Amino acid sequence: MTEAKKFKRAVRARAQRTGESYAVARQHVLAKTTKERERSTAAAAATARRGSSKGSVSEAKCIEKTGHGFDHWFAVLDEFGARRLGHTAAARHLRVDHAVPSWYSQGITVAYERARGLRELNQVCAGTFEVSVSRVLPVSVDEAVVSLSRKAQRERWLPAVGGELAAVVPQRLASKRFRRNGDVAIARFPHGEAKIELRITPKADGRSTIVARLTALADKAAVEHARGQWRALLDAMRAHCRGTKGGA
Repeated sequence: MTEAKKFKRAVRARAQRTGESYAVARQHVLAKTTKERERSTAAAAATARRGSSKGSVSEAKCIEKTGHGFDHWFAVLDEFGARRLGHTAAARHLRVDHAVPSWYSQGITVAYERARGLRELNQVCAGTFEVSVSRVLPVSVDEAVVSLSRKAQRERWLPAVGGELAAVVPQRLASKRFRRNGDVAIARFPHGEAKIELRITPKADGRSTIVARLTALADKAAVEHARGQWRALLDAMRAHCRGTKGGA
């Protein structure tokens, strides 16, 4: 049943109960509905302020970039019917109809969905989960690729990680797996039902940053399992790279 139909049913029910005309009953129901929506919107905004902004946007940044805070934008999304229409339509509404910058339209919508219980931390709109782990390496992009893709290099540090990744990484990270996008090295491969992307980006001082992004994870437990595994792997790799640089 649509919100409009529910509203009309509530008006007719009040008119029948009180003997009021439809117009008078409508005014009362509309006032009550508006107050309830305002309370609900304020509660959702308060929830968003207390929660993590990772993957969404903080209220301070929201105000800086749009001129309004969560109370305003959550009210806009409530009025739009974002819970019913879904993430894509809600983000588009903010971007197209309210001129919210593209990234912030996404971030505000994610914050709204979390506050409304429509999405959990690390959950994407498709319902699956994702997580990223990153480390700064004391070596160049080329040296980092060698540490991952060359068997002789991996055997110096990967066995210390143990677990399933010690078996999966050698199968997936031959040098041909990495492709270049300018100065960035990227490798993508499946791991069970999940998908993994490794992205190694150069830093101005000659070091590099490696990000492991895991998508299509089944649930929060899978997120924490994957996060722990890749933290251990990247920590071991970083320690190995420091050793090759003489502790740099």
